Amino acid sequence: MAETTEDGSRGRKALSSPTFDYVDGILLGLYDSRSVLFALVRRNLAGRYRNSYLGFAWQFIFPAVTVLIFYVVFTGIRQNPMEDFAVYLCAGMFPFFFMKTNITQGAGCIVANGAYINKMYFPRSLIVLAQVISSMVVFLISYETAILLAALSGHHLDPLALLCLVPMILLMALFSVGCVLLLSSITVYVRDVQHLMDLGSWLLFWITPIFYVSDETSGILNAIIWSNPLTYFVDCFQSLVYWGEMPGFTQIAACIFMTLVVLTAGFYAFQRLKGGFAERV
Repeated sequence: MAETTEDGSRGRKALSSPTFDYVDGILLGLYDSRSVLFALVRRNLAGRYRNSYLGFAWQFIFPAVTVLIFYVVFTGIRQNPMEDFAVYLCAGMFPFFFMKTNITQGAGCIVANGAYINKMYFPRSLIVLAQVISSMVVFLISYETAILLAALSGHHLDPLALLCLVPMILLMALFSVGCVLLLSSITVYVRDVQHLMDLGSWLLFWITPIFYVSDETSGILNAIIWSNPLTYFVDCFQSLVYWGEMPGFTQIAACIFMTLVVLTAGFYAFQRLKGGFAERV
């Protein structure tokens, strides 16, 4: 039974571990600062396009134009065009852009918010969460629209497979949180990391099976594609949306394993390095 402290609050169980108390303290700190989190998310979504005519719509224009270009180009050059190729493109491209945005913009999010870090106190991890949440809002709107257009075009969508998108999206979000925790904390000390991520993200684009099917590749190219962590997430989304089937056990297990590894590494790096953020941003 929980003990009651002098101020009337319920205390911790005597058997609670230091690790549990530490993590629980971090979660309580994030909850208490939720108003700051909401403000950061609103600023990420609206502030970037405050003085532009199209405003928030720019968040969707670039991926939509990219899908259109690749649809026109690869429909023309493929000898055997895929049925509903636009659906295949959307199924993989929007999850990729979600992760790419977090890798590139997320790497510099602590540095970009240096003014807030030096002026007020709040859990620094809120900046990371705000980055991922704001990207998630854009992703969800884009993906729901793509699925709706696929249904209207007559593409068969399996209801059970679509239901499985929920845990898949959550897993991808946690993977992105780990990536941003790791990259943003290192970038504070080594600014070249952000530029490296800008370059690396386009390399990842070409070795992720977004506009081609991974089964069509072989040899060293196939090995390179499956050494790319984003391939497993994109392949799972394509299986659920385009192929209408459950992803393979290997793909799901790889996504879970990579998420746990990246989250652990990101959390550890962030906790070790956050003490020097105010001095270096």
